[in-house]
Amino acid sequence: MKTKHVMLVLTMLNLSLLGATGFTTRSDIGPAREATDVPETGTGPPSKKPKEDVKDDSEEALNDNNYDEFEGYAGSLFAKDPYDKEDEEADEVYLAVETRIDERRKDYREKKYKEAIEKYRKERPKIQQEFSDLKRQLSEVTEDEWVAIPEVGDSRNKAKRNPRAEKFTPVPDSLIAMSMTYGETTSTLDSRVQSGMTTPFGSGFQSTFGGMQSSLGGWKTGIHSGISTGHDLDLIKIGQARNKIMDIKLNQVSDSVSGQTVVDPKGYLTDLQSMIPQYGGDINDVKKARMLLKSVRETNPKHPPAWIASARLEEVVGKLQVARHLIMEGCEKNKKSEDMWLEAVSSMKMFSLYIVVKARMLLKSVRETNPKHPPAWIASARLEEVVGKLQVARHLIMEGCEKNKKSEDMWLEAVRLHPPETAKAIVANAVHAMPHSVRIWMKTAEIEADLKAKKKAYFYSIFLEFRKGVFRKALEQIPTSVRLWKAAIELEEPDDARVLLTRAVECCSSSTELWLALARLETYENARKVLNKAREHIPTDRQIWLCAARLEETRGQKDMVDRIVQKALTSLTANMVELNREHWMKDAVDAERAGCTLTCQAIIRHVIGAGVEDEDKKTTWLEDADSFAKQGALACARAVYAHALKNVEKRKGIWLAAAHFEKTHGTTGIWFSEEYEALLADATSSCPQVEVLWLMYAKSRWLHGDVTGAREILAKAFEHNANSEGIWMAAVKLESENNEFARARRLLEKARRNAPSARIWMKSARLEWCLGDLNRAKELIKEGLERYPDFAKLYMMLGQISLQESEYDEARKIFTDGIKKCPGAVPLWLLLSRLEESQKQITKARSDLEKASLICLIFLSEYARIRNPRNEELWLEAVRLEMRGGLRELASERLARALQECEGSGRLWAEAIWMEERHGRRAKSVDALKRCEHNPHVLVAAARLFWAERKVKKAREWFQRAINVDPDNGDAYAHCYKFEMLLGTEDEQERVLKKCEEAEPRHGELWVSVSKDPKHWRKQTGDILKTVVASIPIPS
Repeated sequence: MKTKHVMLVLTMLNLSLLGATGFTTRSDIGPAREATDVPETGTGPPSKKPKEDVKDDSEEALNDNNYDEFEGYAGSLFAKDPYDKEDEEADEVYLAVETRIDERRKDYREKKYKEAIEKYRKERPKIQQEFSDLKRQLSEVTEDEWVAIPEVGDSRNKAKRNPRAEKFTPVPDSLIAMSMTYGETTSTLDSRVQSGMTTPFGSGFQSTFGGMQSSLGGWKTGIHSGISTGHDLDLIKIGQARNKIMDIKLNQVSDSVSGQTVVDPKGYLTDLQSMIPQYGGDINDVKKARMLLKSVRETNPKHPPAWIASARLEEVVGKLQVARHLIMEGCEKNKKSEDMWLEAVSSMKMFSLYIVVKARMLLKSVRETNPKHPPAWIASARLEEVVGKLQVARHLIMEGCEKNKKSEDMWLEAVRLHPPETAKAIVANAVHAMPHSVRIWMKTAEIEADLKAKKKAYFYSIFLEFRKGVFRKALEQIPTSVRLWKAAIELEEPDDARVLLTRAVECCSSSTELWLALARLETYENARKVLNKAREHIPTDRQIWLCAARLEETRGQKDMVDRIVQKALTSLTANMVELNREHWMKDAVDAERAGCTLTCQAIIRHVIGAGVEDEDKKTTWLEDADSFAKQGALACARAVYAHALKNVEKRKGIWLAAAHFEKTHGTTGIWFSEEYEALLADATSSCPQVEVLWLMYAKSRWLHGDVTGAREILAKAFEHNANSEGIWMAAVKLESENNEFARARRLLEKARRNAPSARIWMKSARLEWCLGDLNRAKELIKEGLERYPDFAKLYMMLGQISLQESEYDEARKIFTDGIKKCPGAVPLWLLLSRLEESQKQITKARSDLEKASLICLIFLSEYARIRNPRNEELWLEAVRLEMRGGLRELASERLARALQECEGSGRLWAEAIWMEERHGRRAKSVDALKRCEHNPHVLVAAARLFWAERKVKKAREWFQRAINVDPDNGDAYAHCYKFEMLLGTEDEQERVLKKCEEAEPRHGELWVSVSKDPKHWRKQTGDILKTVVASIPIPS
């Protein structure tokens, strides 16, 4: 039975493969389906029934048959009414309600539909599914059975299966003759065509076109036109003339007002490039803006800003033609708007001739309707200037000046359009017409300067005197113009300027700039008098008070500075002047940049508390100090810290922030400066219980080389913090770094007695380990484990010492005991895993035992991940274990699982980038950056990727980003330093090294492997960096 089914399937397949299409069976299309069956997913809907003819009779639709007591008539009573906006809004509301109702049971409906589809497919499967089990049996068919399948005899495909051989036949001579005459041109007409036409119907029908003869048997008619030609017509010349006429017509069309239609082949691509929209925003925002602006235009078409905004929107998105039509439509509806016409003219450079003509007509209409409207004349002149008719523009603007002699804009536009020589006469007329216009007087001085500057330079003094004369005449007409006074004073020498300023402050007593300028030019005594007068005339300007404070500071009157600032605040408050804190802070920065440190400090002291609540003082003041430091105003920042330390109760954070500021911006060095030392001394005196301040103070003295001073500071710290673990550790480090090992041991022994802790026992054992006394180190560790059996680091140190002594079984036992006591200590799991891996490398005679050890190791890693499922370090070690074993596919599978468990792990993503093939690393790095954008490991991996591609600039930028994101990650510094050693300059290398020494990183996989190694315990940060760099490979 099975063989019969298989043979049937093979026969069907063979028929389809061999092209049998002559018949169709039910097995090809499947069983019949009822009309109520659920359709297949992806197939089209069933065809609709043809609609019956709807009778267009409203009376018939309103009969009793269509009426329902609840729903009323079946048809719409208002179907013939117009569909307006209210109907549209109602439909939208109904649609929203229906959508909301539909969403309530959407999940249920989809679930039921899915269940119905699955049930239907089970009950009525397709023909392919019915024979799927038989198709799988085809693998058992032998080659002989395949050969025994009969061939299908289809006559339709017989020609394809048995193609006949090609036949070659000689070409007839007629075809050869025809090809020879093909393409020839006859330039003469038949003589009968030239002299007339004769049609003999009696003997038959003859025609010279085609050589056709037809005998009709009848009568004969001869028709003569009476026209005769003495020579043949030349058809070639007729064709050339026709082409010339066509060219003329095309040129006329291209120059018509309907627009440019000629395509420039050379500039075609350039034109296309200029048509590319430069807008890169969201298209939905553009659509929303269009709708809003359209609503404004329709609501108030007499509102020019709406038309201008609409045109500029279309211009931004690249639709220049729409923008032009909008602005011209706006001009038609707002003929009196200056902005509309100026906007139209400014965008006229790309207008077609039609729009230019239309604009001319509109502007002419405005000028004739209201000749006293300057914007119309200015817009008309600019329009002609844009289209290249400069002479017409000048004529229009001069005509406008005659009709609007009191318009500044008209005269200035006329001066701009004319050459300097003509402009000089125009500006003279303008001054005569408007002697009180400041802008025209300023333009007069500029015109004269431009004229004289074109000549030789030794006439400069003459030009200068001429300009002075112009400003003097101007000031006679307008003595209250501050702008004219300032322009005139700028041309004078200091002595003459003082005289002018004295007169200027009399005429313009409300100008602070003139008073301050006069004070700067006067002596100390006169300057004080000038500032006092200025305060009398302008009691509401703070700049006068600040200038007085600076003046007193320059004379060494330190006490007066604070009094003046305080008096300024009192006076301004009395004159109802609002105290703006930001403005005063900016004045403090300006005072510091001017060298007036006392003034800036006085401003900070009196203004920093203004408008700040008591609970916000600390946060606000620290932000102010940060802001000043970023601006480079160090004196202002110090003043803020000093004020905060005096007025805030909880000052630990402020002391630390101030210490960090002085450490960064100190005057002498990184760690030691006079300000830093003084600040830490005050800090330890003010907050003796804060041990971190003592440690910073002692470290500063030690780095400066004053070991004795550091010991004294730590001794004072012990007085206030007798059993502080941090101070004990600092004292031990100080002695060990200075080779005072006996003193360090005594300190640790005393600390174990007076302030015992697990960390002190660990440091005691580590000191012995680093000094080479392993037995004493193990004794101390065992004593510590008796006191602190759940301290994982003691197990780690004891196991590592055993590994150093090659006692692998003892190390395995120690790590196992540590895992039992501290199952959550991931480093213990890693150490045990690596120990088992190292034991796998034994002689070939114990190969079976090596395999068992590897299996045990994998089981061990799996058990560790079960206890710590989301720990990236265990997953990373498992992946690397498989890679070291050469099982890349298994490592990839482990890595995929790891990324599912820890999708935000930067270390795993960095490993994934470099596990990819070279062509797939870029895509993997993009995925990593999407999930871990600010992770230093991912940033370093991306930088190394650019390094491998020799993109030096990008690699350097990404290394810097990684360092800035996490300055405590030593691996980032190491990779960056390695990169700079190979591809950077000495300055770049020195910069990275210095930055690393300042940051003193403590984390990083490679960094910790070197810094925690007892062999490198005496190395400083720079030496550790160079050691780590030596182990980093070059990416490829």
